[in-house]
Amino acid sequence: MADFEDQNFLTFYAAVVECANWADCSPDSEIHGASWSVELHDRLKADCFSFWCRMHYYIDNEKGNKTPDQAGHDFWLTRQGHGAGFWDGGWENYGELLTSLSKAYGALELYEGEDGLIYAL
Repeated sequence: MADFEDQNFLTFYAAVVECANWADCSPDSEIHGASWSVELHDRLKADCFSFWCRMHYYIDNEKGNKTPDQAGHDFWLTRQGHGAGFWDGGWENYGELLTSLSKAYGALELYEGEDGLIYAL
């Protein structure tokens, strides 16, 4: 049973945050350099934990010894529709399943609030 303190989950979540910053808060973005709001972290962590609880078996047992950080990266790219993710990242056994569930979470539109922090719609 996974929990919020599980090291693999924490690695997965950290990779999601890193990928979100890289893909959606880049220097070309209007929100580059802004800090994340507590609300955004809470929402994303809840989504990630829900996904992880449902999918960690498949991630752990994927052909080619895929890692939680690779899964976190692909979860963000897939859910956001960035044109890369589980479906093209060498997830041979469970790529379609992981893709379908990632897309079910829907894309988050990140924006900078009046307080200078990043939020999501």
